[in-house]
Amino acid sequence: MFFFDANCSIGMRSIITKNSFYNVDILLKEMEKCNIKNAMVYSILAEEYHPIVGNERLIRDIKKYKALNPVWVILPHHTREFYDPSELIAKMKINNIKMVRVFPNKDSHNYCLSDWSCGELLNILDKNKIPLIIGMDQVGYDIIFNIAKKYSKIPLILSNVGYRADRFLYPLLEKYDNIYIETSSYKVNFGIEAICQFFGAKRLIFGTGLPVYCAGSAITMITHAMIKNKQKIQIAKENIERILKEVEYE
Repeated sequence: MFFFDANCSIGMRSIITKNSFYNVDILLKEMEKCNIKNAMVYSILAEEYHPIVGNERLIRDIKKYKALNPVWVILPHHTREFYDPSELIAKMKINNIKMVRVFPNKDSHNYCLSDWSCGELLNILDKNKIPLIIGMDQVGYDIIFNIAKKYSKIPLILSNVGYRADRFLYPLLEKYDNIYIETSSYKVNFGIEAICQFFGAKRLIFGTGLPVYCAGSAITMITHAMIKNKQKIQIAKENIERILKEVEYE
């Protein structure tokens, strides 16, 4: 079974985790070893320094690797340190960017995802059906609720979802079809099986968290889940492929 990783990064972090790496060639070797054929990759420089610098560096660094697909880190535009939404979408179209990430936590980029700050940004993502991956270490579930409710065409992929999150996740999954769980941190006892039973395998997106986390454990969670093989393939690659194909630049 082959995998499409929705949650990868490249670049050296300010705090280096033991056994992690930052070299693209090592990433590709890890992917090959684990049957990961494609990956959505964002730049650590975009997270820890500045999105424009990191996003531009990312395009250069992975340009020659067909297996790696760029994910841009984005910001609201009000401080004039990032593109306004119309300019952003034009640049994304030119560079074939089909997924974005945000880091609004006060210890990261420090802004609010509510409409009064990010309404224009979210609206342009919604119009173009661009998937947005958000770590649950960055926002609370009320923010996810508000975005999913108003911007129903944005596929919201939740990463860093802990093992005690079900009582938050289930009511959201029941209400909104545009919410998905990235699997690398969803280490719930029979949690994948339960999501497949109650909401369908289509709500789960495979990710590893490479290079900070080990790809082997993320893969084992899927390959050894007590679900049908068809469902495993959906999670492994088909769900993210479908979401990316639905991106429509105006």
